[in-house]
Amino acid sequence: MRDFEPQCEILIDPNPTPRPRPLPIHTPKNTREVHFVDSGKPNSRRILDDVGRRLEARGVKITGLTKKARITRRESDHTLERIAEEQGLLILGVFD
Repeated sequence: MRDFEPQCEILIDPNPTPRPRPLPIHTPKNTREVHFVDSGKPNSRRILDDVGRRLEARGVKITGLTKKARITRRESDHTLERIAEEQGLLILGVFD
């Protein structure tokens, strides 16, 4: 086995993290509002709070957060109807 110079050991990152392309989003009346729906999974609220802070820093209004009653169950029709009335963008998270 050959000995390599330390600076030559890593030529490329073996675990590159690709940068996602920007996602164009169009909302009704070009509103800059977001409503979150929390799935209730571990860390979901923490991730949504972080996303909310980042969006607010860019001038996006956070209109609210709805937390699912149960992770494994479909939400009630009443709750789904209420969420559907929200203006702007809905962000549902966090899922596997």
